[in-house]
Amino acid sequence: MYRATQVKLVNTNLVWETKETVNIGFDASFLNSRLTFSAEYYHSKTKDVLTEMPIAISTGNQEGAPKANAASLRNRGFELSFGVERSSFRFQIWCIVEYYNFE
Repeated sequence: MYRATQVKLVNTNLVWETKETVNIGFDASFLNSRLTFSAEYYHSKTKDVLTEMPIAISTGNQEGAPKANAASLRNRGFELSFGVERSSFRFQIWCIVEYYNFE
């Protein structure tokens, strides 16, 4: 006689993760491209992130936590860059400033 039991709980309500992204940038150069400037702002939000939901072993789940769409992420920040180039001396200076926030 053969018997079968389910040892891992399955979530039938799983959906695909969704992501919304905004990225706005500006580039400029002056004095025949000797001075350059760049600015960028970005913002992204991910919904329905797939995570494991811990549950008690007493529920009969022997193979680990079932998956669920139970999290969301947000990432945003900006980046600035300045450049100076002097071709006659082969001299370059670059400065990059970044800030980001991950939630």
